[in-house]
Amino acid sequence: MRINLKMTSTYLFIAATLIACSTGTPEVAMSSGKISSNEGKPGAPVSLAYQLPAAPAVGEESEIALTFTIDSAVDDVVITMTGAEGLKIMNPERLTLGAQKAGAEHTLTIKVLPSESGLRFVNLFADTVNGSRKLRRTFAVPVAGGGDQTLKKGNVDQQKMPDGEDVVILPAEETN
Repeated sequence: MRINLKMTSTYLFIAATLIACSTGTPEVAMSSGKISSNEGKPGAPVSLAYQLPAAPAVGEESEIALTFTIDSAVDDVVITMTGAEGLKIMNPERLTLGAQKAGAEHTLTIKVLPSESGLRFVNLFADTVNGSRKLRRTFAVPVAGGGDQTLKKGNVDQQKMPDGEDVVILPAEETN
């Protein structure tokens, strides 16, 4: 079995960034927060404020208001959104904002549809280009489907090695 180090390191980077940007336990009744570009590791100069008026019921669409603030001038900004397993995003998954001045704000309302109860996350990636410099900032917006704050594990393939160590098998694909 060949392991694609680039793909594996990308997964590890995303997980570490999400942990570094964590702002604590989300509230169920009304989830809101602000994640500054000064928090966590260095990345794209983009901050995020979000507001989810109420915990969405399973099988019902709910809206999340997202406000992106560009903290310093950039040549291009692209926002990419993905939903965790059990949470579908009803909007296009990619938004291109183009060149932005420092302090520019963009508000976007997205619709999400939880198919299961439990805590899921909308993962947002803000990619910026300034000259030849490309930076990324990741955000995770908590959504407690059905009002359940329990974080549900996805389909994880965990195997026990001969030496007794537990190993999680991650999906990977070979690239050239």
